[in-house]
Amino acid sequence: MDLQQLQVETDRLYRLALSDASKKASALNADRESLGKVLQACEADVDVRRCVRDAYALKIAELRAGLPRETRDPTKVSVGPVALLCPSLEGAWSITYLQPGALAVISTPRGSRVLDSLVRASGERYGALTSEGELSLFGKRGEYRLNLPDGRMIPCTMDEPDRP
Repeated sequence: MDLQQLQVETDRLYRLALSDASKKASALNADRESLGKVLQACEADVDVRRCVRDAYALKIAELRAGLPRETRDPTKVSVGPVALLCPSLEGAWSITYLQPGALAVISTPRGSRVLDSLVRASGERYGALTSEGELSLFGKRGEYRLNLPDGRMIPCTMDEPDRP
């Protein structure tokens, strides 16, 4: 995924957030400065490009989650968040797609994680290695399976109004 596209999309979402009267400009500017520090810290990372990509992806998912639904433009680089409905899991889980088909950010009660698009014969599959093991999401024809690092395979559905 092109880092410049992620930067442009992040800037677009910050502008949308600033146009929301309920958002404080000072808080958003502080948040933007915080992102700048994270991006600067990426320079020391072994995989600078991946670090920067993940920082932008996580920020995009966070910004999109704070915007009213009517401001979300599904023709842009990012789509979502889309609620991931998994009856056996506690708390709110969601997916934000970046350049649908390239990346996804899964947001859970314990935090967010960037998932890469993985090779698949059909359907969609995203995954990432965590310190506990592999986390992946596989979906086909509206049915999804979340594979957790502890080995559990959880059936899920999605609330699909913004889905590409």
